[in-house]
Amino acid sequence: MKAGAIIKNTLKAHLAEWKELVLIYAVFPLVLIMVISFFYKSVYNPDTKIRRININFTDYDNTKTSSQFINMFRENNMKDIFSIKEKGDYEIIIPKNYEKNITLLKPSTIKIIENKETSRSNEAIIKSIISEYGKKITELATISDKVNKLNVVDKEKIYKKITQRVSKNNADNSIDKHILKGQKHLSSYEEQGTSTISFMVMLMIMGCAASYYKDKESGYYKRVMSAPISKLQYFIINSGIFFISSFICGALYITTILVFKIAFTIDNLPNLLIILISQSLLVSSVASLFVAFFSKNVSNFVMVLLMYYQIIFGNTFIPVKILSNKMFVLMTKFSPGSIISNTYRSCLISNSFFSVINYSAIVLTISVIVYAVSIIKVKIRWGEQL
Repeated sequence: MKAGAIIKNTLKAHLAEWKELVLIYAVFPLVLIMVISFFYKSVYNPDTKIRRININFTDYDNTKTSSQFINMFRENNMKDIFSIKEKGDYEIIIPKNYEKNITLLKPSTIKIIENKETSRSNEAIIKSIISEYGKKITELATISDKVNKLNVVDKEKIYKKITQRVSKNNADNSIDKHILKGQKHLSSYEEQGTSTISFMVMLMIMGCAASYYKDKESGYYKRVMSAPISKLQYFIINSGIFFISSFICGALYITTILVFKIAFTIDNLPNLLIILISQSLLVSSVASLFVAFFSKNVSNFVMVLLMYYQIIFGNTFIPVKILSNKMFVLMTKFSPGSIISNTYRSCLISNSFFSVINYSAIVLTISVIVYAVSIIKVKIRWGEQL
């Protein structure tokens, strides 16, 4: 029996079960993602609206400088944090001679009185803002004092230097060159979409190994071995079948989450193809390792243990974000499918070829090592035990 015929017959048997494939790798994960994402939406998309701090001012100085200080809390970037009331939770008292002391570089203390106990962090925020404002005002006053003491010639030299520096900065370092793009924040559905795939990969490995043991129990293995084909050739053919099967299952999963707009877009397709190929190679090599080393019962036992570990620590059913236990968080990093989830997550966050290829290279390296070990085992002894 030729290799092409073996692959063709095996794939025909798999495709005959297309309804089961759609149910397992499309419908099941879709329902799983939708349900879990809905209940954990607040974990990944927390309500960032904060309660504004109610404050009021008592100005004993009544000068331009004290008015500028108060107006600072009315600026747009402060309105989301503070609300100025007639009677606030915190009273900010500006002392007499505030402007005069700043001009003379003398210390001047702004007092904060807590009228209503709310939060220590609120008081810390107010103190921090006042402290930073005080530093800036003092620096400006110090610079102004030194400049005023210079003669006219020195003042003109400083003015020219400052003008040249400002012009150079405007020419060479325009604002658009310094805009930092924040890392993309994934929604609960996107997070679930990238973590559920690791669980599905475990199902693919189990499915590939199970198909081999099923063929062996049905006598298909003995019929193939009666043909002019070596055990190593048959093992490699099976690995190829594992790759094709896992590629189809993975493509079915990705297509589902793309169509239902759970995660990824058309722009991600080139990188997703790279990930899918490396993922299929990993599934194929790991499934080959199981059938090379273990009997059916031992293989099932080991895979069930790995599956339980993946369920508990794989970030699919229990999001890491809700956990505070350091040991549990550490255990999640060693979940079998973490490398796959991280690869898909990298694709979503940056959609960068280089970030994806780095993760894929790791997956490929693991696959090659695992498969090489399996080949060595097959060459020594393979196929006698069920």
